[in-house]
Amino acid sequence: MLRISDSATRAAYAPVVLFSLSVCDLLFGHRPPPREREGDGWRFGRLRDDERKLQPDMVDWQHLSEHARDKGRDAVRALPQILADAGYQIVRLAPRRTL
Repeated sequence: MLRISDSATRAAYAPVVLFSLSVCDLLFGHRPPPREREGDGWRFGRLRDDERKLQPDMVDWQHLSEHARDKGRDAVRALPQILADAGYQIVRLAPRRTL
């Protein structure tokens, strides 16, 4: 489990987390298609057309092209640095123990 933590509560110069490919896929890959775009009138189209609001990436993860998946992975990989620049960091929590 991961948590976002204010860096003031952690070591001042803690290393930035680097996500593996499998973690990127886990964090980004199990998301629904971008519903916020649907609310703005976007829909699936085989070719992107901004004027007609058509987007080929309006599909579930397993149907995305590898190029589109890489864009999502890059967004996930950027999160640790974005958070670090804002004074936060991602920390791994110990698994919860059940009694």
